[in-house]
Amino acid sequence: MWVCLPGRRSIRALSLLLLSFLVLANAGHGVESASEPDTLAAINLDQSPLAFEANRGQTDPAVAYLARAQGCTVFVTPGETVLSLCSPSSGGARTVSVLRMRCVDGNLHASTTGGEEMPGRVHYFRSSHPDRWHTDIPVYRQVRLAQIYPGIDLVYYGCGRQLEYDFVVSPGADPTHITLAFDGVEHTVLDDTGNLELQLPEGQLVVRRPVLYQEKQGARVPIEGGFALLPGNRVAFEVGPYDSALALTIDPVFGLAYSTYLGG
Repeated sequence: MWVCLPGRRSIRALSLLLLSFLVLANAGHGVESASEPDTLAAINLDQSPLAFEANRGQTDPAVAYLARAQGCTVFVTPGETVLSLCSPSSGGARTVSVLRMRCVDGNLHASTTGGEEMPGRVHYFRSSHPDRWHTDIPVYRQVRLAQIYPGIDLVYYGCGRQLEYDFVVSPGADPTHITLAFDGVEHTVLDDTGNLELQLPEGQLVVRRPVLYQEKQGARVPIEGGFALLPGNRVAFEVGPYDSALALTIDPVFGLAYSTYLGG
C-alpha cells in the first residue's frame, strides 16, 4: 500500500492509525503476502501535482526517482527513463506498454538529484512486518541529471499532471550532441505541427513540439527549433540561431494519461 501523508507532525499518529486499520481489516484473513501484487492507495492522486519520490527501497535499486501520474509510472535512472503506461482494454482489464527513453552516448553515471522538496512524505506498508515497510520518503518537484552530455543537464518536472523535461544547455555547450532513442516503440512520426508521435503496441503517445528559449535581461527570448527524426526511432533537435554566450533551454512535453494515449 502506498500512502502520501500531508505533513511531518501527523506522520506518527496517522501511521499508527493506518496500521490499526490494516490489522483490523485483515483480522482472520492475513495481510498481503509476498507473492501478492502490491496495492496502491493514494490521496487525491489525480488532482495532486506530479511529484518525484526518492527511491528508498520501494522499487528496483537501479531507479533513482519515480513519479506516478494517472495511468503512468515514471522511473528515472542515470542511464534511461522508463515509462510504464496503463490503458483500459475492451474487456475491462488494463494493458501495459513500456517506453524507454535514453540519451544516446550520454553519461551513464550522471549525478541524479531531487530539487524543490515538497511538503508531505510517502509511506509504503506492504505487509504486517515492519521490516518490509518504507516510510518517510521525501518527494520533489523536479529531478536533475547533471552533465548528461558535456555542459548539458536533463531536468524532469511536472506541469500539473503532465511530465516535462528540459535540456539545459550551458553557455558554449553543443546542443547537437543530444540524441534520444525510444525503445518499445513501433515507429515514430512528426505530425503537421511538429509534434512527435510515438506508436506503441497498445496505443499512441504524443510528445509536443519543444519550446526553445533563452533568458536575456529578465525576458524569455524564443528560439526557432523542433524535433529531427533519425533512423532507428531516434530523435535529435533542430536549433535555430541563438546566443551561445547564454544558456539555452529545450523544453518538450509528454502528454501523459490523457487522450494522447489511446488503449485497446
